Amino acid sequence: MTTPIDQPEQPPADSTRPQDVKPTAELPIPPKVEPENVIKPETDPVPETVTPPPEVRESEQRAKQIAFPALPGSVTDLSLDFLEKLKARLTTARDKHKNHGSGDAWRFNGGTIVALLCTTGATLVAAFTGAPAWLAPTVTALATVLIAIERALGWGARWRYHSELENAYECLIDMIDFYPFVPPSDRGKYAQDIFAALYAVRSRESAIPNAGSNSHP
Repeated sequence: MTTPIDQPEQPPADSTRPQDVKPTAELPIPPKVEPENVIKPETDPVPETVTPPPEVRESEQRAKQIAFPALPGSVTDLSLDFLEKLKARLTTARDKHKNHGSGDAWRFNGGTIVALLCTTGATLVAAFTGAPAWLAPTVTALATVLIAIERALGWGARWRYHSELENAYECLIDMIDFYPFVPPSDRGKYAQDIFAALYAVRSRESAIPNAGSNSHP
């Protein structure tokens, strides 16, 4: 009986030994090719400016002219003679509103007091048995007429209107008095403020309450 000779173990067919592995050569990296017709912006793109239509530009220009009307003479400085003439005109306008406001104040407050007295008197007269029958209705009618006149003529609204314009002209006069004390570098801006305020006050002259289509109720 023969015994098989011990054979050394053979490695698997698909296995390789380290000494049989050959190093692979590194493949060259192809250069990066930029796509054609592509322009890289050096900076951030500037947004396109949208030109407003002519109607919008005209309305903006009119708004600027209303807010900052053109100044007579020099913008950087105003002569003392011009300021004195302007102050005299503003003083006249202030006194006019002061006088009208005083008259409307008397008519409004006086008429209100008389109407209240007539209403109260009519109630008291009706309580007396010996009073004439016509007295209470007459006093009541007088109170009604006074209230209707005040509503129609707007004495209260006129009084407030004249008081507001009187104070506005007084502020303008104060601004003119302070003008010589403003530093020369700031006089141009200060003059613009004076004429902008003057334009705003003058534009209210036609807004007399209960005085036409341009008036406020």
